[in-house]
Amino acid sequence: MEYQDKIISDNLKNYPERKFFLIVAFAIYVLIWFLHVGDRREWLAAIRIELIWALFLVVLGVLSKPEDGYGIFNNYLFKYVLLFFAVLIIQIPFSKDLQTSWDVFVNRIVKFSFMAWFICMFVRSPNQFRIFIGAFLIACFYELFDTFKGLLLGSMVWENQNVMRLHGMTSLTSHPNSLAGFAIGVMPFVWFFYPIIQKLYVKIFFLSLLFLGLVCLIYSGSRTGYVGFIFLLATLIIKSKKSIKTIILLSFVLLISIPILPGQYIGRFTTIFKTSEERGSSAIKRIEIIEDAVEIFKRYPFGVGISAFPAVRAEFFQRTQDTHNLYLEIATNLGIQGLIVFVVFIWQILKSLSSTLKNLEKQHKKITSRSAKFDHDKVWLEQSNNHLRDIRFLIAVCNATIAYIIVRLSLGLFGHDLYEIYWWFVLGITMATSNINVITEKISYKYLNYTDENKLIKNEL
Repeated sequence: MEYQDKIISDNLKNYPERKFFLIVAFAIYVLIWFLHVGDRREWLAAIRIELIWALFLVVLGVLSKPEDGYGIFNNYLFKYVLLFFAVLIIQIPFSKDLQTSWDVFVNRIVKFSFMAWFICMFVRSPNQFRIFIGAFLIACFYELFDTFKGLLLGSMVWENQNVMRLHGMTSLTSHPNSLAGFAIGVMPFVWFFYPIIQKLYVKIFFLSLLFLGLVCLIYSGSRTGYVGFIFLLATLIIKSKKSIKTIILLSFVLLISIPILPGQYIGRFTTIFKTSEERGSSAIKRIEIIEDAVEIFKRYPFGVGISAFPAVRAEFFQRTQDTHNLYLEIATNLGIQGLIVFVVFIWQILKSLSSTLKNLEKQHKKITSRSAKFDHDKVWLEQSNNHLRDIRFLIAVCNATIAYIIVRLSLGLFGHDLYEIYWWFVLGITMATSNINVITEKISYKYLNYTDENKLIKNEL
């Protein structure tokens, strides 16, 4: 039996060994970023803690080359990243507001893109992925809990568009629409991770996170958020393998929630289905923005430059509000070529996630079916169960990220989010899961080809 243990241990030992402090250092950066600690402590903002820690991670990333050889530069998505950057860079010298375009490119696009590189560089195994996702969700919990306290105390609630609306504690969530989008963003992770959680205290954490997200969404009074939530529910139903059960569960939650909701928020939600006059000045202004954006796009079909729309709009129409629509933002800023590249970029991310998801599900099904043949081998069963646990976790990551992207795209119908971190966040997760799955598949192959005689059999994935 000792010999067999050694064979399994040697053959199935897999993910590259990485120094623990690397993923801890990255997890701290995730906390720093999503908690916006500079908004919470002036002295941290004064020393530019986020920049300092990012530079520290850059040095670590350069010095600590991954042993598996898989990184952002040899991932097949990298060429689409370069194409997206090329479209952005080309727009800078031709911008109608050069200073703004340059500032946004450096301080938002380049800065946020490092999140994708950091994820790809430091997240190299399922366990490291757990630490990263854990840090992200802890930061989300703290942000939402702080906002929830502001709701209870009344300090973060004031009138906006004739409704008392909840605002977030930091610049990341200060606007009710941003708060609603942030709150919805955690829900796919709660939904897909909860079924695979074993420990009770972690389940309680996830349920608390879902509660805080729902409360912040409701009291934000954000029609944009309400629409995003509808898209999320539709996505969860479509992706569910037990659609009827999911529909019944979600319907039950909604039915018991509606009676306890304040009337002003129910009224706010119902205005989504009314005419622009009934919805009020906010909707009328949005229609005005859309008309202006369409006119500017007609005049500049190849774009006015990164974040240059407000300046051009002010010049032509003496109005300065931005597009309030992701797709009009792309069309007016980056032109028709930018819109095409963005669609291709997001499509390839979704395609990669879907491909990885199908592959992981196939591995899980084959190993599970083979387990019956090794019910006498405790070592094989124990190690294969650990591997299956990792596969289930990665499946949850893929499902949650796909749902997260759909939420962000739906929120983009009413918000201009092109230069936010969301796209780099999902890019990093997508590349990391794809790279990790290369190794996961090799491990699965060894389990599927392991026999009592320690000989390989022909059983391709």
